[in-house]
Amino acid sequence: MLNYLQSRLFEIAAKLSFFLRDTFQGVEFVFFTFLGGLEIEFLRFLINILILVVSLSAGDVATCDGVGGVDGLPSPPVVGIRVAPEVWELPPAAPEVWELPPAAPEIPVLAQPLIPDLQRQDELYRRFLVNTLGENPTLRRITETVSVQSQMEGLMEAALIHLGFNPTSAPEVWEFTPTALEIPVLAQPLIPDLQRHDELYRRFLVNTLGENPTLHRITETVSVQRQMEGLIEAALIHLGFNPTSIVSNRHRIHDILFYPQGRALSLRQYRSHLCSIYRLGTRDTRALQRILTAVRNSDLFL
Repeated sequence: MLNYLQSRLFEIAAKLSFFLRDTFQGVEFVFFTFLGGLEIEFLRFLINILILVVSLSAGDVATCDGVGGVDGLPSPPVVGIRVAPEVWELPPAAPEVWELPPAAPEIPVLAQPLIPDLQRQDELYRRFLVNTLGENPTLRRITETVSVQSQMEGLMEAALIHLGFNPTSAPEVWEFTPTALEIPVLAQPLIPDLQRHDELYRRFLVNTLGENPTLHRITETVSVQRQMEGLIEAALIHLGFNPTSIVSNRHRIHDILFYPQGRALSLRQYRSHLCSIYRLGTRDTRALQRILTAVRNSDLFL
């Protein structure tokens, strides 16, 4: 097909060249020369482009120059096959999952505790001291342990009542009545707590002059002394001593109880005395025995 078109175009170009030469004689016009020689390859290039444009504009009809590329008569047109466009299949979307929020935990709480908080803490405190006999636990461990136990016991009582148990029939394991422990407690202190705290603070600074105690030691020591003094006062009143005489001689009691050598004891020693009161009872402690010995020796007049 290509050779056929080329030969026909060359024939037409030759005829046109002869026609122009005969018509325009004497005029330097060499149109055929432009088409010949080295310009033949350029003409073939134009013819190929023309064939390509015709082939593309033919749509779905394609032509070939013989069979297997052999020169010959044009082959019959071959009808092309339309190719379906490629379709991208998206993977199916994952099913939507509804996440339910976790249910709130069920923690029953009693509007009113079964026993007063002070009574509960006192019972737990006494039981803790009995079960740590010989360990000499620190005051911080005692207070924090009793606080945690008090909260746990309240929550357990609420859960048991929520399950239908009778509040008045508690198991024996929850009942604890300490034996051989006599620790009297006054319903009202003999002097206000703020006044007692201030007096103990000032006296401690005097008896630690030159030691430069830390703030932690000062506050903890005064707190322990205040508890010890209140328990000793209750024990003395329980033994029959006059409360007014106890108040008037409280500074002398401080000397015997807290500063037996004229200087302050260590915080560990004060805590040990306080723990022994709760462990053994006030009557059998060294602190009360010092006061009673001073009374018998007429060093203290109550």
